[in-house]
Amino acid sequence: MLCCCSTNDQAEVVEVDRVVKQVPGLATGTFPDGSSPQGGQLPQLKERPPPLDTSVPAPPREQGIVDGGRQFYVKLEKTPDNLRIGLDTVARRQPPALKIKRLKDGLVSSWNAANPDKIVKIEDLILEVNGECSDVEKMYDAIAKNSTLDLLIRSS
Repeated sequence: MLCCCSTNDQAEVVEVDRVVKQVPGLATGTFPDGSSPQGGQLPQLKERPPPLDTSVPAPPREQGIVDGGRQFYVKLEKTPDNLRIGLDTVARRQPPALKIKRLKDGLVSSWNAANPDKIVKIEDLILEVNGECSDVEKMYDAIAKNSTLDLLIRSS
C-alpha cells in the first residue's frame, strides 16, 4: 500500500497494482501479470533546466510602467467656480485605491482636455491622493478637505 500527502488527519490510502523496475537511463515497467505498458517503455523524464543566474540584474522596466499599467500624476486645483473633481469611484481596500467608475464634468474633464498624453479614464485607479495611500477613507478625506490635489493614477 501507498500513503500519499495529506493536509488533514485522514490520509487517503491507495493500493498499487503494478511494479515499476528502474533501469539506469531508461524507465521501464511491468504489471503484476507480466505485461508491459506500450512496448515496455515509460516516457523519459526531461532534465531540469539550470537554475536562474540571479547575479545578472534584470533589464530595467520602462519608467512609469508598473504591473501592466502606466502611472502618472495629475494635479488639480479647486476654484470657487469649480469645486467638483468630476469622478465617481469605488473603494478598493487591499491594496488601497479608488477605482474610477464614471467621468463627469469637473476638474478631471478639464485636465483631460489640457493633457491628452495623460488622460484619466474609466477603470483607472487612483493609488494616492496628496501622498496618502494607506487607507481609502483617508484618500477620500484628502479629496474633500484640500483645494490642491495631487493624484497618482495607474492607467487601466
